[in-house]
Amino acid sequence: MPNHLHAVVFDRDFDSERLKYTLDDFRKFSGRGLVDYCDAHLSHVFGEAFRRAAGEDRQRRVSQPTQHPEGIVSEQFWQQKVIYIHENPVRKGLVNRPEDWRFSSARFWAHEDAGNSDVDICGIGE
Repeated sequence: MPNHLHAVVFDRDFDSERLKYTLDDFRKFSGRGLVDYCDAHLSHVFGEAFRRAAGEDRQRRVSQPTQHPEGIVSEQFWQQKVIYIHENPVRKGLVNRPEDWRFSSARFWAHEDAGNSDVDICGIGE
């Protein structure tokens, strides 16, 4: 999505505590990179918006302070979440079909073809 990310992620050893720290690090790393890029290459209004959103505990903020993780508890639940993620760009009117969204794994799942996709598909443990 243009302004947020949905993903199904696993820790290699299914360690939920380590996964939490990994996702926190991912948010920090990608947020810093995005803000630094905006400061260096875009209008100053972007940097100002990040600084206004900062709150008291930091100088600038990209991500919302909350996350909404849900543990995968069954095959049916996993499939429901993947379908929701794939359909999200369609619901928002960005594409007509899930597999048309460039940043989605939907093309792979629909056609078993990872070509022309910006999403790397790998098995667990790879």
